Amino acid sequence: EAGDLQIDGDLTVTGNDIKSSTAATAITLTGADVAVAGDLTVTGGNIKNAVTLDAGVTVVGNIVIGSADINEAELEILDGATASTDELNIMDGSATTQATVTLDATDGVVISDGDVMKQALVSDFATYISTNITNGTVVEDDLADDAVTLAKMAAITQGSFIVGGAGNAPTALDAKTSGQILVGNNTDLVSVAVSGDATLAANGALTIAGDAVTSAKIDDATIVEGDLADDAVTLA
Repeated sequence: EAGDLQIDGDLTVTGNDIKSSTAATAITLTGADVAVAGDLTVTGGNIKNAVTLDAGVTVVGNIVIGSADINEAELEILDGATASTDELNIMDGSATTQATVTLDATDGVVISDGDVMKQALVSDFATYISTNITNGTVVEDDLADDAVTLAKMAAITQGSFIVGGAGNAPTALDAKTSGQILVGNNTDLVSVAVSGDATLAANGALTIAGDAVTSAKIDDATIVEGDLADDAVTLA
């Protein structure tokens, strides 16, 4: 019969379905809660109004939001993720998230290692760059003034120093031979022994050979009485 059915107690359905084949709205429940002890299956229709669920919901199939199909595999990608919204925005590369930072060796940078995303230390970049500089590519402008210390220079033989050599190439000159002096020959700088009537000791003492100084080497009118030995001047 047409009209409303009012049940003051419980309604138990022992079959499988409550069907309404002609009405647009099969069943309207107002003013009370509906408790479903088993499974609630909605087939071929929609839950159009807001629904509040106090307990968990198990979905066997997919959830469709608008045109987006969300399935179990996609949701499990986020399982265990601890990234915040701000951190995800930074990974998006938005210009509004850029900032000037002071890098430290222990800071991390996200890179793609093959098909795996990883965090690499800034110190790893320094190691990679320094070990992969092509030989002969560092030029003068790459070096700061006063940046190269003696400790960074190639070792040279003790007692040697660097001079301009053939072709203006830096050359190590051995200047440690005892009793020798450095002499310029209008082309190069050489270490030579003192020759002639004098010798030079390792301590710098200069010795003039005997009878090497003649009167021709003495300026006129420079000999005074104190320079003469007693009885040295004869009548001849």
